[in-house]
Amino acid sequence: MIPTLSSLISPVTPANALASILQIAQGLGLSTTSWGPFGMVISILETMAEVVAEGSEDVAYTAQGGYASTAAAMVDSDGNAVTTWMDLVASEVYGALRLPAVQAAGLVAFANTSSARGPFAVGALHLKHPVTGATYSNTVAGEQIYGTGAPGIPYYSTMRFAADAGYPGKSGNAVGGTVLQMVTPFPGVSVCALGAEGSSDDLVGTDAEKNFALLARCKQKTEAIAPNGADGAMVYVATTPGIVALFGTVSAPINRARRFLDSASGVCSLYLANADGPATLSDAAIVQEAEQALVVRTGDNLQCLPAVDESIVVTAIIYVTAPVSGLGALAANAVAAYFASLPIGGTSMAIDGVVPVSGIMAAIQSVVPSAVTGVNLLAPLVNVVMSGPSAVPTLDPSSVFVVVTAAP
Repeated sequence: MIPTLSSLISPVTPANALASILQIAQGLGLSTTSWGPFGMVISILETMAEVVAEGSEDVAYTAQGGYASTAAAMVDSDGNAVTTWMDLVASEVYGALRLPAVQAAGLVAFANTSSARGPFAVGALHLKHPVTGATYSNTVAGEQIYGTGAPGIPYYSTMRFAADAGYPGKSGNAVGGTVLQMVTPFPGVSVCALGAEGSSDDLVGTDAEKNFALLARCKQKTEAIAPNGADGAMVYVATTPGIVALFGTVSAPINRARRFLDSASGVCSLYLANADGPATLSDAAIVQEAEQALVVRTGDNLQCLPAVDESIVVTAIIYVTAPVSGLGALAANAVAAYFASLPIGGTSMAIDGVVPVSGIMAAIQSVVPSAVTGVNLLAPLVNVVMSGPSAVPTLDPSSVFVVVTAAP
């Protein structure tokens, strides 16, 4: 039976440390019974016991940080995950690095009834989320807002934006239907809603990789030593940006991958997705090259393909104790981020390939826990069974989040 770390090493309490010190003193022939509870000698020994107890906590804490499975579970006194020890183990033992936060990014469309504006240098044009306050800047030099110069006749054009550094990962998310605001407005120029006029359906970022996700990738990497391109090795290569970058530049980091073997044809498919949904064909081609070079044996049949978008309509009534500005949009952002964290093909419950309604509920309730008293989820009513192993869930733009200030 494999022992647990806690069974091998654990911190001692000050009382236990003091008892051990007194036992040693008695073994040396000292008359410990003559040391009163408030005397100088016992006070010195109690101080020593405190130091010994603190030192034993440091030893146990360091031991916990030395093993991947226990380092992944480390938290501070407030219950927040400690990432430094897991980073050290992942790097030193597995040669793996934590995936950083990815900024929310995509195309934003403008309607212009005046003359053209730009071209703009990188970071010269700024937008703001009307609810969260997240800010965004243009990322490609030379792009401009085209115009017709004819009042009343709008000309639509797009520019690429990304959330600013102050809004990493999910904090910069903006769901479909959101109309970002121009920090410095131009006469005749308006921002179109996300999902309209060629803009991206939404802007979705991902937070830095969590400890247990990094632990899973570390274990996947060890499968690279297995023959015939083990599943874990394929997923590790596809979802590690530093490896993929050796073979080309993808439009967005791949954060999910799933292998599916057709036993009849012998063809192995690796479905790919990023935080915003299915990967592009060009990104899949880059990953294919990496997999063929590093994992798959010559002659084996592997095809890297974009995952298939499966849009889910969510309708919910959110009950709050007091009004919360923009809570509906915040809830939509939270659900979109939850979908972006799910594996391709859905998660496993009673069957494989499910988007659990409990996760949707939890995502909505997590937005403002102190204010949300309940959630009535009208759609979906039951766990959503994904259409197949290649399906990746995304939030349908027609989703509705109604906020009611009352107890459910």
